[in-house]
Formats: sequence, C-alpha cells, structure tokens
Amino acid sequence: MGLILNRHIRDSSLFRALSNSRLKWIAVALLIVLIDLTINLVLLALRPSMFLQIPPEPVNLALSSVSARAPTSTPYQPLSPTSTVLAPVVSASLEVVASPATSTPNPEPSHDFYSIDFHPGAASIKLLLYPPTDQVNHGQAIAITVNPSRNCPYEEGRACVRAFRTAAGGNVIFVSVHSGVDGEAETYRRAIEGLGLNQAGFALRRIRKNMASLASAAVQIKQEERLVEGLQLAAAGRVPPRLIQDYFHNPVEQALAIAATANPELKDFVNPTGTILVFETCGWTVPGEAWAPGVTSVSSSVYIGVIQLAP
Repeated sequence: MGLILNRHIRDSSLFRALSNSRLKWIAVALLIVLIDLTINLVLLALRPSMFLQIPPEPVNLALSSVSARAPTSTPYQPLSPTSTVLAPVVSASLEVVASPATSTPNPEPSHDFYSIDFHPGAASIKLLLYPPTDQVNHGQAIAITVNPSRNCPYEEGRACVRAFRTAAGGNVIFVSVHSGVDGEAETYRRAIEGLGLNQAGFALRRIRKNMASLASAAVQIKQEERLVEGLQLAAAGRVPPRLIQDYFHNPVEQALAIAATANPELKDFVNPTGTILVFETCGWTVPGEAWAPGVTSVSSSVYIGVIQLAP
C-alpha cells in the first residue's frame, strides 16, 4: 500500500513537472511567433515590393537610342574592334555573369555595300577599277558589270551573289562574274592575263606583276543614280590550277582561305572584322603552266579581288 501511495505521489509530482515544462515551451513559441510577426509587419511597411508582386513598369522602346557612333553617309561602315562598343546598363542589385563569346550569334549577313544593293534581283552594278600605273590596261579604267542573282548561267549574263558573316563578325559579299568572250568581267581578265588564241596572252610572271600593280587601285561603284567613291582594291590574287578542284568543291565561305594558301596578300581577308566585297572570275590557260584535275581551257585559274574602304 505504501509502495502504491508512493508511486502515486511520484506520478503526481512528475505530472506537475511535465505540465510546467510544457507551459514554458508554449510561452516561448508564442513569443517567437509574436516577434516574427512584428518583424514582417515592419518590413511590409518599409518595402511592400518584397511581398507584393508588382508588375515592372513598361519600357518605352521608342525612346531607346542605340548607336555605336554618329551617323555616317554609309550605314555599314566598318568599325575598329573594341571590347565595349555599346556599354550595357546593369542594375547594381544584380550579379553580372560574363557569357562565352560564342553565346551571341552573329547578325544576319548583309547584301548592302556602302549603300550599293547587292541583293539578288537588284539593279545592275558597275565596278570601276582605276589602275595606279599605265602598266595595267594602259592605265585605263577596268569595268566589271554585276547583275546580282542567285544563279548565274553564262548565257544569261548574271552574277552569283552570296553574303556571309565571318567568325570575327565581319561581313563578306562574294560575287562570281563570268569572264568569257563578252562576259561581264572580260575586261578585268584581259587586263591581267592578256589575250591569246583561247589562252592567256601573258606569261605567268607578267600576270603576277599585273596583279601586284593593280593592288591599291581606286574603285568606284555605280548603281542607277548612286555613285560610291573612296574605295580601293585592297588585294588581288589568283587561284592556280593545282588548287582549282579544291576551290570549286568547297563552299564559298572557304574560298578565300583556299586562295590565301597561294596568295599571302589575301590572308588578312580570310576572317575580316569589317565589310568587304570580293569578286571572282575565271582565267584562261596560261602557256607553260601545268595541268591539274578540274582544269578546263576557260577555267584554268580564278582571279580574286577584294574591295574595301580606302584608308
């Protein structure tokens, strides 16, 4: 009986102890909730945007003006490379993470060359090259006619035009022009290699000298009522017979790279950062030059010219 009584006494004491302990924890929990509620009410009064989903204020894009430099007479004038052409506006509260250079794709290629429209189907264009000496074409202007098109059968007198962007961000307009009898680039071919009986009239040494003499020639481009000056033939090269097959079997984006293996002066234009105009036209067989796969009597070589803004 004493043991039972003692047990009840101990259980009763334990119950009171546990009850007191539970009340203390409940009081602490209520105090914590009260403190947290007070803090949130203060923050809500100070910064309501932390709790309310307030839509961002609309941006008036019509008022945004983005320009890398002052407007010029030619909208596609190349710019010198710079690490920050346009500085982005960044909020101080945001963490800026640099993206890889390859994450931003190049813009679409352009067929406009200093206001001259090279889009397929555009009006006829005249390239006028002025030799710096009388050693080429007796110092007379060399005219190349470009009738822009996607296809260029010889008998139709059209030029194939392609535009593409380089890895460095440059814009290349590539024009293929016929140079056969009465062809649109016949004058250029004859000025470089002369005229023989179904073959070139000059030896290879003279041809190379003529190309070197023609480099840096002043260039004008005419289209309808537009005349663009201040251009130059920056480089003139020749794809020899040994490279003809590879040259014709590769896409146009690789043309300059292949040609540059035989013409060091073209290396600077393989991956340009600015805008260039490239024209190509076939050369005839040169006496004494070795035959190679892919060569014909009227496509024994390819002449390449690079036109850009004069320095």
